[in-house]
Amino acid sequence: MMSHKLSIQTEVVVIGAGVVGTSVAYHLGRLGCSDVLLLERSKIGGGTTWHAAGNMETYRADPVLGEMVRYTTELFPVLERESEQLTGWRRTGRTCTPLWRAPSR
Repeated sequence: MMSHKLSIQTEVVVIGAGVVGTSVAYHLGRLGCSDVLLLERSKIGGGTTWHAAGNMETYRADPVLGEMVRYTTELFPVLERESEQLTGWRRTGRTCTPLWRAPSR
């Protein structure tokens, strides 16, 4: 069994290294917070985030969610450059067709 000693003090602790936790830790670092501890009980991105891998709806009726998606799709290439690690992000397209028909008059 491995034993890891952690600092007794840290400025920020983020619990959970899914998409939200890792994003919070990343953005805190970008904003200048240099003392962030990200805790995960298993693999990074291995929980609920993993189940949605590869599925990002880029159209959202809510403008706030739409802006978050736009920001995220622009961030993935930046993350690859900064980390020198491939994220696996591929920009693809698709068409959504409504399954209902407007009533005829």
